[in-house]
Amino acid sequence: QLEYEIKIKEVQEKMLQETEQRELMTQQKEAQKYQDELNSFTEKIKQQIEEAELRKKEIVEEEICQRYKERERKILEHKLAKYFPRITELNLIAQELKRNVTFQLKLVYHFIDSKEMHVGDEKKASKLKFCIQVLNREEDQIYYWNTCLLYTSPSPRDS
Repeated sequence: QLEYEIKIKEVQEKMLQETEQRELMTQQKEAQKYQDELNSFTEKIKQQIEEAELRKKEIVEEEICQRYKERERKILEHKLAKYFPRITELNLIAQELKRNVTFQLKLVYHFIDSKEMHVGDEKKASKLKFCIQVLNREEDQIYYWNTCLLYTSPSPRDS
């Protein structure tokens, strides 16, 4: 009977060990499941942070582009204020001289898309350019004068 009790105890211990192993495996599976969920959540957070940083960068670039456009608009207003009265004066002189010539101010400009503009690229961007169109109906010709060449300081040859 002592042998029988020893075997019963051994079987009970073995069953207890197997139960503990099953519980441990169940806990490990649950821990792995929670770890996987945590990893998935962490990846989603990282992706959201990257997307937010990308949006922030796009907003910054858009603001830079807007400031660039505003600066170019001010330059445009300044140049128009400078050249428009002169063009009007040239047209009045042509009328007084009874010449069939008209002068018009033409604007050539290409706004840079914010996706094309990057930080520090403002100087590389296309610039605002004025030209004066001279329509000479007497000779059936059209001329374009680049305004950067007009109204410059006198050269030494002019003296």
